Amino acid sequence: MPSQFNQNDTSTQTDRSGSQELIEAKLINLFFKQSPLGIIGSLVNAGALIYLLWHQVDHRFLTAWFVALLLVGTLRGLAIIQYHHLCDRNFVYRQALIWVRWNIVGFAIMGLLWAATMLVIFPAHSLVHQVCTAFIVCSIVTGSASLYAGVPMAYKAFGLTPLIALIIRFLIYPDPIHIVLAGLAVFYLVLMVLSSVKMARTRHRLLSSQIELADRVNERTKALEEANSALVSEIQERRKFEERLSQERDHLETITTTIGAGLAVISKEYKTLWANRIFKETFGEVEGQPCYNAHFQRDKICEECGARMVFEQGYEKVIHEQRHLDAQGNPLWFQIVTTPLRNTEGRTRAALELVLPITERKLAESAHKRMSEQLEEARKTEAIATLAGGIAHQFNNALAVISGNIELLEYDYRHDSQIGFYSQPISNAANRMTQLTNQLLAYAKGGKYKERPDDLSAVTETTLALIKHTIAPEISISKALESELPKVKIDVTQIQMVISAIVSNAAEAINGRGLITVSSSKVMITHDNCAQYGSIPPGCYVTLTVLDNGAGMDDKIVKRIFEPFFTTKFQGRGLGMAAVYGIIRNHGGYSNVTSQIGRGTQVCIYFPALADMQDAPNDVSGQVIQGSGTVFMIEDDLGVVEVNQIWLKRVGFEVIVATTAAQAIQIICRSNQPFDVVLLDLVLPDMGGAAIYPLIRQHRPLAKVIVCSGYGLDGPTQELLEAGADGFIQKPYTLSSINETIMNAMRSNRSTGLPDPSSRKN
Repeated sequence: MPSQFNQNDTSTQTDRSGSQELIEAKLINLFFKQSPLGIIGSLVNAGALIYLLWHQVDHRFLTAWFVALLLVGTLRGLAIIQYHHLCDRNFVYRQALIWVRWNIVGFAIMGLLWAATMLVIFPAHSLVHQVCTAFIVCSIVTGSASLYAGVPMAYKAFGLTPLIALIIRFLIYPDPIHIVLAGLAVFYLVLMVLSSVKMARTRHRLLSSQIELADRVNERTKALEEANSALVSEIQERRKFEERLSQERDHLETITTTIGAGLAVISKEYKTLWANRIFKETFGEVEGQPCYNAHFQRDKICEECGARMVFEQGYEKVIHEQRHLDAQGNPLWFQIVTTPLRNTEGRTRAALELVLPITERKLAESAHKRMSEQLEEARKTEAIATLAGGIAHQFNNALAVISGNIELLEYDYRHDSQIGFYSQPISNAANRMTQLTNQLLAYAKGGKYKERPDDLSAVTETTLALIKHTIAPEISISKALESELPKVKIDVTQIQMVISAIVSNAAEAINGRGLITVSSSKVMITHDNCAQYGSIPPGCYVTLTVLDNGAGMDDKIVKRIFEPFFTTKFQGRGLGMAAVYGIIRNHGGYSNVTSQIGRGTQVCIYFPALADMQDAPNDVSGQVIQGSGTVFMIEDDLGVVEVNQIWLKRVGFEVIVATTAAQAIQIICRSNQPFDVVLLDLVLPDMGGAAIYPLIRQHRPLAKVIVCSGYGLDGPTQELLEAGADGFIQKPYTLSSINETIMNAMRSNRSTGLPDPSSRKN
């Protein structure tokens, strides 16, 4: 519709002619707006019909018929143009009705011309062309219904005439097909009339609703204008307030220039109205921005906001702390003191925030807390390590008694074949307990290495048995451990920790049921095949492989798996892969990890193989080297004393015993009892054995001192060896080993005047 007949003129037309006239005017406008589309559609369909009937009907009739349609369509187009020209100048409803009537006349003529297709140019000799002609006529009538239903007279003038002519034409023929087609045309005529009536009513209701909605919009517009006027007045008052506030702000800026804290004024809309220089240096240019966004990079008001508590809850003073990040992402802490700013009537109009930097204090508190936690953790670790060492020491004493008595039993009844059958399981169990106590000692020592040649398959078998209970029951462990592999030089405890960590990581990578395969083998790496093993130099290696069918890892994680502190877990447990890597490298070994997402992970460890080494048989059933001399045994465990005393006497030594440090000092310093060798236990009930060593050197300088301990070769033991002690033997020891240790110590210095034990006969 032209602009003169849009929103502003709607009310004018309504006041002058009423709502009904306005609705009719809109329908007329819609009618003229859609008329060009109807003209084009009519001409296009006429062209299609001419193409279809060109060989069925005389060309003269077709040409005359199309020229008549084109002429009527042109006249209708001129009428449409004249209508729009009239509306552009000044829309007059009654004048518009005149052009509507002329347009309807044009519609009627075009309807008659289309009716002529049935009466004049109807293809009488081709049923197919008759049906196609009827289809084109019906499509024209259907299209006119959607375009002109708003003006019923226009639709009737155009649509009814062709359909009536179609019905008459089909009724001329007496055959059943044409009668059926005539019946369908009648049905179609009724259907189109009903549809056009319904569409006309629907458009009328829509236009009525539109006009009613426009009236409501006008009413709401008036209400909004009134509200806007009130808002303008409020804005003017607020501007006056902001001017006064600006004056006070300038005054406050002058006062706070030299203050070492930030100051800011926060409005009730939580915008920063003013900030002093120090505040801006800390947070940037924040004036006019929401305080929660500019100060603390949040998208809503802070829960602990002091201004909110002042505005909403009426607090007189609020003190709280907040955390902020600087441009580099470093944390900054502030203590914020918020107080209300009131007008002359006592109403809170803004809030004043005093911001005190407390980052250094917070960092100091955090560091102190972290150090306290580390100290507490160190104390716990030290306490556990001390307890582990004490337990291991007591176990080693007990195991020394068990092992010693088994050896005595085997020695005394060496000719009885049944003795070994029963004693060997006890000895094997004692050896397993010895390995466990060695693990406790390794933990107590903080993981210091004590390497020795060992069987990697046997160590792995033992480790899997120890950690089997920590693996989920739905995860199976398959072992393919080769026997008779070359030995490797390892610290058993450390390698057990490595195996435990790798297997635990494999179990954690499996979600639900799964399989972990642990295998060992011998690998010979040459210059020709070393490329497939990475950076491992050529040589003979014993390899341990742990393969799981878990979730797997991508290449980025595999490349970082040995980095310190790197983990894919929320909270790490046990030995990290960086520590695993360090332990393996410290043993001269190599490690390799391969993994695929969804297909699991494989960890391979390579240890250099040692040359073939035969273990010396631990057999006390045969002949034993005899010795001579006096052994001074300082030992508080009576079981250890008893078994060692029996054994040493059997191999030719005299034995003096002291079960406390006081007794030992009495014999060393005040007794004339001679002795050649001292077996010195480091742990005594009344004094440490290390304190007795200087007295032995002072009063019995020629005596050989052998340190005995359930602890390892470190700490006090190492200090005594560095101070000149002649040997060390760790509990639990075999009787043959203590005999050998004593003989080696006595043989080491012939200048002592002691007889050479090797010259004695068995």
